[in-house]
Amino acid sequence: MSMESKTEASLRPTLEATIERILELLKEDDNHQGLAVTPKTSTKLNVLDLAHDTASLVRAHITKLSLLVTNRPVTVSAVNRILDELAAGPIPSLFITIDLCIPELYTSLISTELKSRTKRIISELQSLIKKLSSESQLLDDSPTNCSEKIRKDFLFVTGKVWDSCDSLMELRTLGIAGLLIRKAEEYRDLIKDALYELQEWALEESDEEDLDEAQSGEKISTKIVHSFGSPRHVPDSDPTSIRPRIQATTKKLRLTTLLFEAIIKRRLKTLPVLPRIEIDANLDENPIKTVEIVRLLDCVLEMMKKIHDITDDLVSSFYDLDVEQIDLEIDRCFSLASKASGILLNDWRGKQDPFSNWVLKFQSEMAVERFSE
Repeated sequence: MSMESKTEASLRPTLEATIERILELLKEDDNHQGLAVTPKTSTKLNVLDLAHDTASLVRAHITKLSLLVTNRPVTVSAVNRILDELAAGPIPSLFITIDLCIPELYTSLISTELKSRTKRIISELQSLIKKLSSESQLLDDSPTNCSEKIRKDFLFVTGKVWDSCDSLMELRTLGIAGLLIRKAEEYRDLIKDALYELQEWALEESDEEDLDEAQSGEKISTKIVHSFGSPRHVPDSDPTSIRPRIQATTKKLRLTTLLFEAIIKRRLKTLPVLPRIEIDANLDENPIKTVEIVRLLDCVLEMMKKIHDITDDLVSSFYDLDVEQIDLEIDRCFSLASKASGILLNDWRGKQDPFSNWVLKFQSEMAVERFSE
C-alpha cells in the first residue's frame, strides 16, 4: 500500500465520525425547538435570499460529493472535507431559515411552504447520508469494487436532493406575491370548475321521471339501476323555486371569480416587496406596516379558501335539491365573498383606487336575495 493510500485509509474513522455528526444534525429536525423570533427581533436579512443561498450551497456540495463517490478511486479526504463543510454551514442554515421565516413578516402561506420545502431537503439529505454510510462499496477506494446498481441508486438519491433544493430556491424566484398569486389562481380555477359543473347539471334533461312513467316495467328497472349515484334533477314544475336560485348562484359565482381576478391584478401584482422592515418606521411614505399588510393577505387568502370550500357544499346542495341547505350555503358563500372584497378595499398606500369603487358595486351584487316558494 502506498503512503498516499495509507493516509487515505487512516482518514476513514474521521469520515465515519463526520457522517455520524451530520446524521445527528439532521435528526434535530424531529425535535427542533427553534429560535424565539418576532417581527421586532427579526434581522433585516431577507429569509428568501437566505433559503435560496443555503439550498444552492447544499446542491453544490452534494454535486461534488456525487462526483467523488461515483468515480473511482474515491478520495476519502475530499469526501470528508465536503461533508465537513456541509455540517459547518449549510445544514445549520436550513434550521435557521425555518426559524427566521415567521408568518408575521412573510405570510402564513410562505412560512408554511418554506418550512415544508426545507424539511424535504433535510429528509432527502438524511436518505443520502444514510446510503453513504450503509453502502460500504460507495467509499471503497478500489477502482472496480462499486457495482453499477449501487452507483445508479446513489445518483437517484442525489437527484432527489437536487429536486428538493431547486424547490426551495424557487421561492425566491416566485417571491411572496408570486406564491400568493399562484394560490389565489388555484382557488379561482376551482370555483370556475364548480360553476361549470353546476351549469352543466342545470342544462341536463329534467323530465326523466316523466319518461320513466311511459316506459315498460323492465325499462324502468334498468333506468333505476343506472340512476343510482346520479344527481337528481329539478322537476318541471319546480315547486321549491330551485331554478331561480341556480340563476342567482351562477351569476354570483361568476362575479366571485371576477373578484379573485381583480384581487390578483389590483392587489397581489402590485404588492410591495416584503418584508420592508427598513422603511416601516417612515409612516409618511409607508402608512401601512409590513405586519399589517401580511395580516390582510393572510385574512383574504383564508377567505378565498373558505369561499371555495363553501362553493363545493353549495353545488352539492343543489344536486340534493335541498332548498333549505341551498339558501344556507348561498348566504354563507356570498356574504363571505362580500366581506373578502372589503379586506383589500384600499391600495397598499392606504388610499382608494378604481378597485375600491368596483368593490362597492360588487358588494351590492352580493346582497342576500329572497326567493318565493
